[in-house]
Amino acid sequence: MPTIAEKVAAVHRAVEALAQKKAEVHKDRMQCKRGCHACCIDGLSVFEVEAERIRSEFSDVNLGKP
Repeated sequence: MPTIAEKVAAVHRAVEALAQKKAEVHKDRMQCKRGCHACCIDGLSVFEVEAERIRSEFSDVNLGKP
């Protein structure tokens, strides 16, 4: 039986696949450039189980912490 973290990862993969399709359709309008910063801010938050996945999978990335 999958763990909660594995279920969350599966949901994230499914969402990523759908988002990739949208990104392909809108690729000419969705281009991050130097100086961009506000267009992706949308007030979303994550649940603790999602935060744990982010921390574990990206532990080697500096996420703005000093």
